[in-house]
Amino acid sequence: MNTSLSTNRDYKLITFHPTYENVHALLADIYLYVFSPEGKLIESQAVRRDKVTVAVAQDELRNAKIVIAPPLEGMASEPLTLAKARSQYIFEAELPLGDAQSGYVLPPVPEVVWRWWLVHSLWKNVHQPSGKKTGLLGW
Repeated sequence: MNTSLSTNRDYKLITFHPTYENVHALLADIYLYVFSPEGKLIESQAVRRDKVTVAVAQDELRNAKIVIAPPLEGMASEPLTLAKARSQYIFEAELPLGDAQSGYVLPPVPEVVWRWWLVHSLWKNVHQPSGKKTGLLGW
């Protein structure tokens, strides 16, 4: 969990349910990223069993940008920003976030996007020099 919980802020647990065009679920590592309107990473969590729960401050929630993607690569040396995330193949969910709801169903990730994620994950596994398999979840 990337969020540093402060005692003077009012945090809320929000559950997101990603959906995918023409399939029920993906057998791949998918993460949900929450960014501030300025593009700063607020929180990120892995999607498990078709849902993900994040802790977001009430004041950050209203204008947050929601992104889902496989683990974003090449970002270890610098903080991840929305601009850097957008340089990769992500899906940015457009939905109004309010104070009253504690759960959201995200708009479907287009098939062309999730298929690219799967092909890219398979390609990484085949060409992994260390023999370490990443990307696809085990059966």
